[in-house]
Amino acid sequence: MSTPLRDLVVIDLSRALAGPHAGMMLGDMGARVIKVETPGTGDDTRSWGPPFVGPEGDISTYFLSCNRNKESIELDLKSDDGRQVLTQLVVHGDVLIENFRPGVLDRLGFSVDRLHELNPRLVILSISGFGHDGPESGRAGYDQIAQGEAGLMSITGPDPAHPTRVGVPIGDLLAGMYGAYGVLAALLEREQTGRGRVVRTSLLAAVVGVHAFQGTAFTVAGKVGRAQGNHHPSICPYGLFRTEDGAVQVAVGSEGLWKKFCAAFGLDPQTPGMATNPERVTHREQVIELVEGVFTGYPSDELIPLLEQAGIPVGKVRSIDEVYTWNQTRSQGLVIEVDHAALGSIEIPGPPIRFDDNPFAGASPRPSTAAHLGSTQRLRASVAGRPGRRTVRPRDGADPMKLLIALGGNAMTGVDGGARPADQQGAIAVAMDAVARLIIDGHQVVLTHGNGPQVGNLLVKNELAASVVPPVPLDWCGAQTQATIGFVTACELERALGAHAADHPVSVIVTRTVVDATDSGFTHPTKPIGRYVSAHQAADMMRHGQVWEDRGERGWRRVVASPDPLEVLETPTIRRLVEGGHVVVAAGGGGIPVVRETEADQSGAGPVHGVEAVIDKDLTAALLAKSLDVDALIIATDVDAAAIGWGTPQQRSIGEVTVSQMRELVAAGHFGSGSMGPKVEAALRFVEAGGPRSIITSLERIGEAVEGNAGTSVVPDPS
Repeated sequence: MSTPLRDLVVIDLSRALAGPHAGMMLGDMGARVIKVETPGTGDDTRSWGPPFVGPEGDISTYFLSCNRNKESIELDLKSDDGRQVLTQLVVHGDVLIENFRPGVLDRLGFSVDRLHELNPRLVILSISGFGHDGPESGRAGYDQIAQGEAGLMSITGPDPAHPTRVGVPIGDLLAGMYGAYGVLAALLEREQTGRGRVVRTSLLAAVVGVHAFQGTAFTVAGKVGRAQGNHHPSICPYGLFRTEDGAVQVAVGSEGLWKKFCAAFGLDPQTPGMATNPERVTHREQVIELVEGVFTGYPSDELIPLLEQAGIPVGKVRSIDEVYTWNQTRSQGLVIEVDHAALGSIEIPGPPIRFDDNPFAGASPRPSTAAHLGSTQRLRASVAGRPGRRTVRPRDGADPMKLLIALGGNAMTGVDGGARPADQQGAIAVAMDAVARLIIDGHQVVLTHGNGPQVGNLLVKNELAASVVPPVPLDWCGAQTQATIGFVTACELERALGAHAADHPVSVIVTRTVVDATDSGFTHPTKPIGRYVSAHQAADMMRHGQVWEDRGERGWRRVVASPDPLEVLETPTIRRLVEGGHVVVAAGGGGIPVVRETEADQSGAGPVHGVEAVIDKDLTAALLAKSLDVDALIIATDVDAAAIGWGTPQQRSIGEVTVSQMRELVAAGHFGSGSMGPKVEAALRFVEAGGPRSIITSLERIGEAVEGNAGTSVVPDPS
């Protein structure tokens, strides 16, 4: 069965009941809900009981009640790894639910501003105890407290002397319902604006929000409601009435029903003091005495059919077990059968909403913190690559551009450096979702990428397998990794585009980059590659012609030539593909370094051969960007912008800057040669060669940067 919120992703950071109930409601309507729990202990409600069930007697039925249709992961949001995973979930999510005390999420580094920096389309549901501002906003929110503080207990119970809580945590449940209601409105608005917003509610707001006539009785008429047992304060007779063997509920909600009621039992509807509803409310005790005088002459099972025949709304008071065995309850899908990993086939309460005449299609009973996803990297990949994820609306008033995006090596690897293929694929999936948004916005895109970690992995394999298979030269390593990364990138980009029903062909070009055989980089190699080894191991490999440098405590590391790129041989092919509407992945790792075989061939023709070198990918990106006449070169790295005074209290991000201004900053030594320096140099070269703009920014903010709202932009000097 198709569900209204299918393919939306909800990140549920909430605990206890209010937030989880909102998440469960969204999950019931088809959203994919990922519940984030505390490592080791999980959600608070996992320990709430009895009853506990299961082979070990450790499964809380309370937890089961509010976590239907969810997946679960454990994240320590105070750790760098936990925050990194949450960041990626936010980038690709649609809704985030949280019910921390006001300010807690800010201290974790996920303020509202930061969340919307990561994902401007994110809808944030924030549930508090007593509101997000005001003099008592910092109070913890528990339902028992909220029912009393919000006045509900004062109007519930047998009389004013015995304030009584409702039998379920109604404040929590209502806050969750109001929250889900607000999320749906924000999602609908997002279809028009393309932007998410913050939905706020609280237990206090939820309970006050259902005061209904009790609220207006005071605010308009000055009448303070009081507990009146099981009878309505404004309608009479309307409540629970004793019978011969028990009690029944009757709702005489109009004068017409009052006349029918009286006719059924031979009463005079015009009895003085009872002719109108206001009179009956004033003389409530006399009316109750009159009605019960009739009802106590009948057993409940005989009285109910008489009232139904007369057209009077009537019902019995069922116990919980009677409700769940009642045929009417079961016919509405309010009891559903699910398979539980530990309990087997069980029945749980079903969703209270149906669409059209369809019964509920199915549910998962509750998440296990270990079972669903295996690894956070797989989770991020599955979220980023989900089908039908969302429609990205074109930016109002923005002209499409031709962009060359140079993705850093961090975009191609996992959190541990990318040794595992699954980690690499997950990281690439995240990157391609961000790229897909730009393509859907109408931009033409050419992609280049780093390959440093992958080349390093191949070099390790060379060493370890040297006695079994011959090692391959460095240019072959570059070719192999370029092809592998290009293959995975194309697959993940096609998956991300397919999520938007976008038909854009993606082509991968294994690219060769010409360098000068006399480049000084060959005589003075500076580019470190591969792993660190001991001095003894380095000495052995230096006897085979390799160059190694002492890197201090970490050991010795190989260095190779890093010559300047002169020409990307496949540029004409790339240009034709771009003109034909293709998204092109090319020049990975700066391209395979090649040199002309004869001096006469240096002019641009003739055969080439590979050399032992590594080309800076960003410098090749700048060269290719100019050759393709792109509108902007975007260098995606792991920081939001270039900065001066990096790592000091005086650190300051750089916004828009001219070529001359940036050259002055370079001369002042603000950018390290092994980190930001090559990126700044590439950005400068593109603009100095006539390019309109270079941008340095993070992958997460690439969309904002294209719109001019983030990152470092290098522009030409004023003419």
